[in-house]
Amino acid sequence: MERFRIWQPVILIVLGVLVYSNSLTGPFIFDDGHGITDNPSIRKLWPIWETLVAPANSGMAGRPLVNLTFAINYAIGGYDVRGYHVVNLAIHIAAGLVLLGILRRTPGGAGIALPATALWLVHPLLTESVVYISQRTEMLMGLFLLLTLYCAIRRWHIAAVVACGLGMGCKEVMVAAPLVVVLYDYVFGVDWRSRRGLYAGLAATWLMLPLLMGGVALHSKMGEGLDHFTPWEYLKTQATVIVHYLRLCFVPYPLVVDYDDWPRAGSLVSVLPTALVVVGLLIASAWGAWKKQWWGLLGLGFFFILAPTSSVVPLGTEVAAERRMYLPLIAVVVPVVAALGNARQYIVPVLIVVAGVATFVRNADYRTAQTIWLDTVQKRPENVRALVNLAAVSERKESIGLYQRALELAPDSPEAHFNLGVNLTGEKRLDEAVVHLRRASELSPRSSRAAYQLGAVLAQAGRYQEAAVAIRRALELEPGNARAMKLLAAIEQNL
Repeated sequence: MERFRIWQPVILIVLGVLVYSNSLTGPFIFDDGHGITDNPSIRKLWPIWETLVAPANSGMAGRPLVNLTFAINYAIGGYDVRGYHVVNLAIHIAAGLVLLGILRRTPGGAGIALPATALWLVHPLLTESVVYISQRTEMLMGLFLLLTLYCAIRRWHIAAVVACGLGMGCKEVMVAAPLVVVLYDYVFGVDWRSRRGLYAGLAATWLMLPLLMGGVALHSKMGEGLDHFTPWEYLKTQATVIVHYLRLCFVPYPLVVDYDDWPRAGSLVSVLPTALVVVGLLIASAWGAWKKQWWGLLGLGFFFILAPTSSVVPLGTEVAAERRMYLPLIAVVVPVVAALGNARQYIVPVLIVVAGVATFVRNADYRTAQTIWLDTVQKRPENVRALVNLAAVSERKESIGLYQRALELAPDSPEAHFNLGVNLTGEKRLDEAVVHLRRASELSPRSSRAAYQLGAVLAQAGRYQEAAVAIRRALELEPGNARAMKLLAAIEQNL
């Protein structure tokens, strides 16, 4: 038996490598642009304080440790995606190994440690976190949260506080880590008086978040979409989202990389069934934790970790995201494996094979930017953002149709108007292009890019007076734009 325990980490490593072996060449997509390819702070490792501070418009803003890992990737291999994927996979496997250690050291958990960890490791719901490169933020935070708990269990108090602090530098959801440790200690009867220093140290890491994020970053990460959702509307909507997450734990299909079209909840009555499910699970988890039941710990941990993104703080640009289930999935997998009892030795291997195959198949959807966005559009045909992203990586004639379809669903999408105008310009359909570029400029009055493009097309169409007005507007918004100054000079020669 002891020899088998030694081989358990090897089994997990082999499983992880096999299941994700076909994911290492997937391209940068979506937020990978702001976070990696268009992020100048990762292009140097020194001075390190500049590497740790990503631009405010980057998904890495306020997440210095993740930004540093991307800088190391860039220093080793530039923009070769394979290196980034290898690091993502290594982080995921490391998180699995730490989870294995936690379960083995938890009372009553040794017997389910390997099967539960293996099933979590290969579950297809985690593919977005592993394969979508910039979601390293979720995995690295998850790794450090698990490390915090593991070190606390081992009574390595200083290491636990250090791990917690490092996690705060990865993603704001790490705010749940101190609560998870305190809850674990309560459920398993650890003497809190011997841990006061640990609790104080863990709580002190909360002070890092406002320092790391700053005012602008705090608003952009935790308050996006405040003009679209009230906290009450967002909370009602999250009831439907959480039930959807739970369904995907058991039936992980269809998996979608973007939920831009997730419907806003209407009246409370309209979401009452899902709200009752969520509230019922929350109450049951709280009761179980109060009674010091291990499943109560898992249940409340599930809600603690989801709370920053799935409660009352509106994240209007991303109402739902499968990566948010990276750690909460543990709270589903562990009870399921435990409930199987002696039958788990027969059933869980089958579940692991089925889940592993499903993950391997899902990885193939990420093989190109076009395949992942086509997959999203096929599964959620009213997703405007997916249509726009698919159009951006498609042939021009196909792109025009996709942008037109996006505008049928969202007539005031500035990005769809702008990109449609650019594509129509390429087809020499200048009058149509002007209509859409003008509308894009109206919808984004602070965009120098939209104003410049409108002016350039108007000039190409010989409408010089209108072009001059648009280019002057672009220069007001971006005074140092050399292209705009050069174009304005050429236009004025024709007036």
